[in-house]
Amino acid sequence: MNKQLGQNFLISPHVRRSILDELELDSSMQVWEIGPGIGAMTHGALKSGASMVLFELDYGFCSLLRDLYPEEGAYELVEGDVLKTWKRAADRLPMPDRIFGNLPYNAGSVFIARLIEHQFLPQRMVYTLQREVAQRLTAETGNRKYSSFTLLCALDYQVTICSHIAAEHFYPAPEVVSSIVRFDKKHTPGLTGEERRVYLALVRELFASRRKTLRNNLKQGSLKHSYDFQQMLQVFSSLGIPESRRAETITPDEMMKAAGGIVQTSG
Repeated sequence: MNKQLGQNFLISPHVRRSILDELELDSSMQVWEIGPGIGAMTHGALKSGASMVLFELDYGFCSLLRDLYPEEGAYELVEGDVLKTWKRAADRLPMPDRIFGNLPYNAGSVFIARLIEHQFLPQRMVYTLQREVAQRLTAETGNRKYSSFTLLCALDYQVTICSHIAAEHFYPAPEVVSSIVRFDKKHTPGLTGEERRVYLALVRELFASRRKTLRNNLKQGSLKHSYDFQQMLQVFSSLGIPESRRAETITPDEMMKAAGGIVQTSG
């Protein structure tokens, strides 16, 4: 085991079964697993008959996985840091129906954000994340945990905390509580094209400084180089959002309407 990689193995069969139940796998599916480790979850997923792609950073575990599953089901092993390898895999492989994995704190939110920013949107994703990250994902507007990450994920997914996992269900036991989080793709597509680009820019700019108002963050951002600053403020005002509001008080629906309004006004 490598402490630098933040490896904590899920040793509870009951919790592993719960995650597989949330995935609802079948033999027709393409499935990605992030960080299979010694393959405890992999074994259960392969039994469904699904075709799998495994992303593993630790070369020792890669060797072990090849020994454990030489011919069990259809799978491909991608070695290396998933933050560096997923895009190349996405360019050559079909969109997976499912993605799951036990994501480390330092890389989990980054990985999820990159998928959404690139519109790489499987129908369902199930991750084990630190409870703090899970709470950010599902925070209500106005809550101190409500963030740009909340709004980013809300663009395309309904996010649900399925359950929490106590430290003793892992080896070695981490110093934090973890959560099983399910992402279900929304039936109505999120914004596309320029409206999507503006939404992502708004989320980034308006949360650049949480203490600053909508007006001040927009004034310091880059969107004003593409869209008239006063017109952007007017769009928010037409939605009942004064320029004195802060980003943490703006709902995902309001942000989507604002992005659409900014694009339509400029047209």
